Amino acid sequence: MREISSQTPAVTPFLSKETTDSVSHNFHRLALLCPQAEDNEMDVDSREMVKTHGEDVLRFASAMQSGWPPGPSRLQGASALADKFWNCMRFACIHLRGDEPLSPDLQASSDMERWFLQRLNTATAHLNDHFERNRLSPACARLQQMIRHDLSGWFLESSRRHMHNPTSRQCVRYAMLHVAHLLHPLMPNITQEAFFRLSASPEKLFLQLPFPEFRSELVFPQATRRTQQLHKLVGDIRGIVNLHLLPASIRLTVILSSEDPAIRRLMRSHTEDITQLSGISDLRTHESPPSHAIRTASRSWSIFIPLNDFQTHASIRIVLRKEKEELSRRIHRMQRKLGDRNFMDSVTPDTARRWKLRLQQDLRRRERVIRTLGLLTEAPAATTEK
Repeated sequence: MREISSQTPAVTPFLSKETTDSVSHNFHRLALLCPQAEDNEMDVDSREMVKTHGEDVLRFASAMQSGWPPGPSRLQGASALADKFWNCMRFACIHLRGDEPLSPDLQASSDMERWFLQRLNTATAHLNDHFERNRLSPACARLQQMIRHDLSGWFLESSRRHMHNPTSRQCVRYAMLHVAHLLHPLMPNITQEAFFRLSASPEKLFLQLPFPEFRSELVFPQATRRTQQLHKLVGDIRGIVNLHLLPASIRLTVILSSEDPAIRRLMRSHTEDITQLSGISDLRTHESPPSHAIRTASRSWSIFIPLNDFQTHASIRIVLRKEKEELSRRIHRMQRKLGDRNFMDSVTPDTARRWKLRLQQDLRRRERVIRTLGLLTEAPAATTEK
């Protein structure tokens, strides 16, 4: 990917102000993001940064915040975004067959697909406004949120199970081309490569196409409301698993209950999606709450992780006891070093500050492990015998 990012394809025109103005006024700011100078006019540091990170990463990092050269944190964020987009494009190329229409089937689309189409439509309107006003920093923030959270974290993750469906493949193709077009002003080389691979007319360039605009038909309030409830439910399940430090290797069963009929219908119709997105093994919605369980409740639903199963119960205790012992050894070692005056005089203030911060984090994590072990009392005798 870095090789694609660091070179300009032979068919891509030179990104100067004259070129972009002649194609579309929406790309007026392209020449201002990352000046395209000749090699003999570039200083040594600039050439080294292009060679190390690539033009696309350097271009996006320059737009994230004013100031040259961009710092390591900006370069790291831009590089992570390029990697994320490239992986999303690879996922699409693996599953798409090449015969999907370029427009989504709005009638047959699922709630998750309609939710993402509306999110993409809203982001398009905001990006048009940011680009017209030359506000590049909020445009970069919006693109990062859309690609990392909406596209990769929710839409493509939930689409894995449905790629056999032509409607889902059609929506994925439209979404990837649309996201690539929105990202193109800031990462032209990688996005043009995505266009070559996913478009029905790869001989064209993004600069020859009109920039995406807001479409009133891509607004789905009911599907968006149901999907947002689904996201909140998945977030609550992830939260209780992370709060109690339940190991990812353990096959967890979650029981959901709700007094709201609409929420119960949502749980039953999206059981497989909730199971996949939450990272659990089994989801049940028709069982009564168990007596011995980790539980949490909100106004809309209650979540139970039963602990009556002796095998699961014992596996969690073994993993958490090992982690508690490791945390205790590490905490004791850090406390001993931080209490040694000679050691503290030999390290820099930043190093001492990082050690103290790490000690506080480990202390909080050990408290959570101890609290979870307190909930994991011995299973009932009948369950143990069974």
